[in-house]
Amino acid sequence: MMDTLFPWLYWSGVAVVLYSAIAASIRYVHYWRRGHKTMAAQAVLQTVLSMFGLLALLLIHQLYRLQ
Repeated sequence: MMDTLFPWLYWSGVAVVLYSAIAASIRYVHYWRRGHKTMAAQAVLQTVLSMFGLLALLLIHQLYRLQ
């Protein structure tokens, strides 16, 4: 059962994290153009955290495949 369920959870998690990274990047450009430097910095932080989340999902996926 987990052999079928885990890849679906992994790929849905990857899709969510990538969507949030893209959305944060778009918000960064929007805030930067409007001159809101603090909000642009927050969008960069959200992008970086999303990428760390994606890396964590990848590591968990690799560890699961090794077992």
